[in-house]
Amino acid sequence: MAHIITYQSKLLQRNESLIGAIQSYQHWAILSDGLFIIRQEGVTPISIRDHLSRFCKPGDQLFVAELKREAAWAGYAENITTWLQSNL
Repeated sequence: MAHIITYQSKLLQRNESLIGAIQSYQHWAILSDGLFIIRQEGVTPISIRDHLSRFCKPGDQLFVAELKREAAWAGYAENITTWLQSNL
């Protein structure tokens, strides 16, 4: 199942430990600063949030939602488009 993850740092700084935790999932793509899609079986938005929250700093915002198969996008590089087509 695919999930979308967004985060925003209160200090507007990159959170490398959070990014590393997101990249620990089986399949992942970075769509833009603070916007990721992951695909991994056996996880839920709540379990992802609980795992990633450990890497957030006070005041950071984190959002996780399950994605369904239907999606549309434009302007992304070919490798991202290929990843999206294969993983959504």
